Amino acid sequence: MSEQSITAKLMQPFPPEAIKTRQGGGNSRLSYVEGHTVIHRLIDATANHFDLRVLNIEQKGDLLTALVELTIPGLGSRQHMGVQKVSERGGEDLVKGAITDAMKKAATLFGVGLELYGPDYGADDTSTTPALTAAQERTIAESRDMAEQATPYPAVVNHLRQLQADATPDQWTAIRRALAAIKAKHYQVAEA
Repeated sequence: MSEQSITAKLMQPFPPEAIKTRQGGGNSRLSYVEGHTVIHRLIDATANHFDLRVLNIEQKGDLLTALVELTIPGLGSRQHMGVQKVSERGGEDLVKGAITDAMKKAATLFGVGLELYGPDYGADDTSTTPALTAAQERTIAESRDMAEQATPYPAVVNHLRQLQADATPDQWTAIRRALAAIKAKHYQVAEA
C-alpha cells in the first residue's frame, strides 16, 4: 500500500451511523466516533500495520492523563494525550478511557475523523474551489436548509454523502468543506 492510499483511507469521512452524539456543556450536543471505530479505521487503512505505545499514565489532581504514540509505517509517529476525570468508581476504566482518548486524538493527527472538528483552514477561500455541478450545489443547499431546521447532524452528513460516488477528488474536498462550514455554523464541534 502506498502512503497516499493509506492517508486517503485514514481521512475518509465516517458514515453517519458511526457518528455518535452526547450531551456537552451548555446544553450542546457533541459529535464523536467511538474508540473501536477508530481502531477499525486504523486496521482497515493500514492492513493492521500500526503500533500504539503508551508512553505515560499519570494522575494530576482529579484528572488521569495518558500519553500515547501512534506509529504507522511510512507515515511516521504522532503523540497525543488523553484525559479522564477521576471518580470513586472509575477503576481500570479510567485508564482505558484515557488511553482510548489519546489514541483517538493521535489518530486525528493522521487525518482520522477530521470532519468532526469543523472547517478546514482556509475553507472560506474560494479561489481554489473546483466547479461543482448544479446537482451538487443543490444538494449542498438542501443540506444547509436541513441544518437550519435542526436536522440531526448524521442525517445531514448522509444527505451529502450521496454526492461522493460521482464527485471528483477536488469536488469531494469542496463538498467536505461545505459540510464542515455547515457543522461549524449549526452544530457544536467536538473532538473525535
